[in-house]
Amino acid sequence: MTLSKPIIKLNNLLSSYFNNDEVKYIASQLIKTKCDDEHPCPLIKKSNDEQGAITWLKEHPIQILADKTVLELCENNQSDKVLRYFQSVELIGFI
Repeated sequence: MTLSKPIIKLNNLLSSYFNNDEVKYIASQLIKTKCDDEHPCPLIKKSNDEQGAITWLKEHPIQILADKTVLELCENNQSDKVLRYFQSVELIGFI
């Protein structure tokens, strides 16, 4: 999915820990500009707001990941766990 507006701050934050394809994928899970039956609203953060997505990454503890935030995991070289979490949520819903 291509986001219609640039999300520079979010991409810059994510690019410190993920490759370009992963950044696009995660950003698409956090922010979607079109929500309907074909394109459901984001699974993680129901927002089309870049700052809201950044705040979620920094402040929202994920219970199944030892109550760590995405940023905490990434800073501890566990970005692979973050990516698997987003993929799991996309496939089966919140876990």
